[in-house]
Amino acid sequence: MVDAELPVNETFTRFGLNAAEAQLISFCLHEECDLVLLDDDAAREVARALGLSVRGSIGVIIEARKLEKLEKKEALRLLDELSQTMYLSREIYRMAKKVLETDA
Repeated sequence: MVDAELPVNETFTRFGLNAAEAQLISFCLHEECDLVLLDDDAAREVARALGLSVRGSIGVIIEARKLEKLEKKEALRLLDELSQTMYLSREIYRMAKKVLETDA
């Protein structure tokens, strides 16, 4: 859980980040996190520029599949669900599906 008292750098919002994304990046910088989970392109770009390692929802699904924490069918189902709740370009969806269909 992110501490609501942690100051958020207003510069983040200049790059189009919402308050939650800015707070998360600020928290990860403060706590020296190894990884931050973000899906928004602008938020990912800012986080990387600040030296944070970034992974998105698709990356989490792919990593879980590679580590055999998810069966192929479940990973593909999660990708399909994700595509219904957030925008994924056809190319990104196709690439992710191809990776997930490959045996771990």
